[in-house]
Amino acid sequence: QGVLMQFGGLKAINQVDLRVRRGTIHGLIGPNGSGKSTMMNVLTGIYVPTAGSIDFAGRSVVGRTSSDIALSGIARTFQNVQLFGEMTALQNVLVGLHHTFDSNIVDVALNTPRYKREEKAATERGLGLLRFVGLGDLATEEARNLPYGKQRLLEIARALALDPQLLLLDEPAAGLTAPDIRELVAIIRKVRD
Repeated sequence: QGVLMQFGGLKAINQVDLRVRRGTIHGLIGPNGSGKSTMMNVLTGIYVPTAGSIDFAGRSVVGRTSSDIALSGIARTFQNVQLFGEMTALQNVLVGLHHTFDSNIVDVALNTPRYKREEKAATERGLGLLRFVGLGDLATEEARNLPYGKQRLLEIARALALDPQLLLLDEPAAGLTAPDIRELVAIIRKVRD
């Protein structure tokens, strides 16, 4: 409610009110420089708004860290693809599943049964997410070798690894071909449903 984000004298976001209901798809529309990405950054804790309130699941997100906000159920992708290029598609999704591990460094170093169980479960979940976005057959491919449209889908799979209640996609169709956009729209609808 009433979100204001000001950088010096520039009001990047000016008194924005936004309400999102479960099971709906919304879009922020505006020209370059109109504050769309800034709004995403405010919603996910990258920026703290100058004024206003942001509540999610009955709790304020203002002043919380991005990781805390993500773990509370808000996941996002970025306007510019943010993947680990030298890691495989599966490894990129596993990064998003780090929160599912209770193992500590000793468990990892000793490859304990607990770590093995958690790693197996995360791998199965990661492969399932890759299949969900149509990348199941590319799990072992390095992210940098994927076509741009597939990289966008990989980012969505990684965001879904957080099992979010709210998924924010920052300009997800930017740079995509018409067939890639159709695939993206189908996946967004699948996520909603």
